[in-house]
Amino acid sequence: MEKKPKPSGFGDRVADQTEWQFLDATDHVDKDVYRLGEGRTAYVYTYKPTIKSRLTAWSALILGAVVLVRALLPFVGGEGSFFENVQDGWEDIIFDLIIAAILLWTGVAMLGKPSSLIKFNNIERFAEREQEKLYYDEIHAVQLVVSGIDANGVVSHRVNFQLNFVLRDAGRFHIMNYKQYERARTDAETISGYIGGVPFWDVIELLQRNQANAQQVAAAESAAVSSEEDGEGDTRYPRS
Repeated sequence: MEKKPKPSGFGDRVADQTEWQFLDATDHVDKDVYRLGEGRTAYVYTYKPTIKSRLTAWSALILGAVVLVRALLPFVGGEGSFFENVQDGWEDIIFDLIIAAILLWTGVAMLGKPSSLIKFNNIERFAEREQEKLYYDEIHAVQLVVSGIDANGVVSHRVNFQLNFVLRDAGRFHIMNYKQYERARTDAETISGYIGGVPFWDVIELLQRNQANAQQVAAAESAAVSSEEDGEGDTRYPRS
């Protein structure tokens, strides 16, 4: 079971009051699918499909169209009736139609932007997702949390990262999930600056700092013990 990271290292009362586990968000999105950037207007930031995902989507659409045309060929006029052209090929036609529908739906879904993706409006100063608005004045910090790693930095299973807004009342508002730490951190810093320079709380950095401090303390204690042992065995100086 994962240990809850101690947020006291941030030196903030709200950090002590808020939660540091993953929010139950359904849109676990890989950075290779959506990338933070400017929207259609210069004052709106949002997540958009990457070039890689767009190419994949168009490939699915083209392949789906080819399969659909092949499935519909028996319907095209020619010698004999439609039923004579089809003969015993109904299974193949139905199979092609199913494959074409899957490919076309996949392409459309990848090109479309889900309503669950957050966008930022810097003119009216709010973040919005599915008609839910969060005004910047309510935001206290941007938070990066992690699943799959304990408070000692030990990886227990697949690691994922999540960005959230921490509100002034210590509540949280989900931004996005990531599979790459560097992308999550870069986007967090961009968002933090974009909405007005609120603090960025990186739990990974905190865990690493706490681990480094613990190692320094352990090294200092070990050095002190060694020094005491050396002093006890030193006979060059008489003891009073």
